[in-house]
Amino acid sequence: MPGQGRLSHWYPRLLALTATAAATVAVTATPAAAAGPAPAPRPLVRVAGWGTNFNGQLGTGTKDSTRTPVAVPALPNNTRRIAAGSNFALALLSDGTVLSWGDNVSGQLGDGTNTGHATPARVPGLTGITQISAGDWHALAVDTAGNVWAWGDNVRGQLGDGSTVSRSTPEQVPGLTGFTQVSAGARFSLGVRADGTVWAWGANDEGQQGDGTRDDQPVPHQVAGISGATQVAGAFGGNHSLALRADGTVWGWGANSFGQLGNGETNDIVVHPVPVIGLDGVTEIVAGEGSSLALRDGRLWAWGGNYFGQLGDGTTDNRPVPAPLGLTGVTQVATGYSQSAVLRTDGSMWTWGANFAGEQGTGVPDPFTTVPAKVPGLNDVARLALGFGFDLAITAPRQPLSTLVPDLTGATAADAQDRLRDAGLFGQHPRTGPCGRVVDQHPAPGTRASFGSVVTFDLLCTEK
Repeated sequence: MPGQGRLSHWYPRLLALTATAAATVAVTATPAAAAGPAPAPRPLVRVAGWGTNFNGQLGTGTKDSTRTPVAVPALPNNTRRIAAGSNFALALLSDGTVLSWGDNVSGQLGDGTNTGHATPARVPGLTGITQISAGDWHALAVDTAGNVWAWGDNVRGQLGDGSTVSRSTPEQVPGLTGFTQVSAGARFSLGVRADGTVWAWGANDEGQQGDGTRDDQPVPHQVAGISGATQVAGAFGGNHSLALRADGTVWGWGANSFGQLGNGETNDIVVHPVPVIGLDGVTEIVAGEGSSLALRDGRLWAWGGNYFGQLGDGTTDNRPVPAPLGLTGVTQVATGYSQSAVLRTDGSMWTWGANFAGEQGTGVPDPFTTVPAKVPGLNDVARLALGFGFDLAITAPRQPLSTLVPDLTGATAADAQDRLRDAGLFGQHPRTGPCGRVVDQHPAPGTRASFGSVVTFDLLCTEK
């Protein structure tokens, strides 16, 4: 199989996982309380999970794996975003704090130790966080001011501090300000600034830095040839990078032996960004071990490696150019090592691809499936994330799965944050200096946004 060398670093883990049940975590809402005197407050959301749990990545307080959803009571009802790494997970709460659980061999839980735990616990030192990302063994976060934080494994410089020393507590990445989004890949990191520039740091053995070399870069650098970017996606478990521009086009660089860059070729390495063929109007991108997915007009497009059916087209044939899937009404997309999943407008979750640990949640015993299938028993899903052999999802029946972005014009920063929080959203204003009131925002007022999304707003600032 082309690119078999890249699969060899984790494929033995798949074989080990076949002996255990798979793990998926979901956050679901509890029904409203029945009428009666002084009813106890009901949580807005609750957490459930299924699948592999040998590192406690389900957050249930045990290491028991399960093929059916079980409650994860330690995740509170103000959970708004989730991220899944190799064998650990993160949750972002509406108050801007972060919880972590699971494996901690590289300090990826951020608690100052290398000891894992099976119950979610707060990551010390993180406040005002608006976005989180979990890589294989490291984690990234962005705060309301656009500063980037990193912790965990650093053997390839993926923490961006100029060293290769791993860290078990979050620290601000030097020199990175004004960022709106980050993505942790397999021992490399990507980020987008408010000015639309793309930045990269960490491993570069297959050109995932996009700088024309194959030398690791422990200090963040701007990726040449990309402007107007709104999102980046570093391959989870893999070595390619994607960027989405404001014009809806997608660009890629790095490993390409499966055609995961979507440029019509299967050359092994591409060290400069190249456009993905035939795609525009894209609103979301994700990158897996050897595959890529994009959301466009409620429909999913997929390309790259398909050896475990992760493209969802009913075959195991690799595709070097994007092709649409039959699913419509898609609102979010996610990918793990070699598994894919989407949310649809009716709140259902659909999965396909690798299923060695039962991570699809459908109860099917096959090691992989090539056609999307609905996860039974999950309704009103609002957010999802896929790990290695486990999934994460948030469901919120008492909250709208998509909400209209409020008009923040004229509001103070504190007021804007409160309005967004009430709508189930996060606010970010990556500006410095004494500031007054909101003069611009993205997305625009009245735009539909997914539960837990980030709204970036500009303040009228005056320098002293």
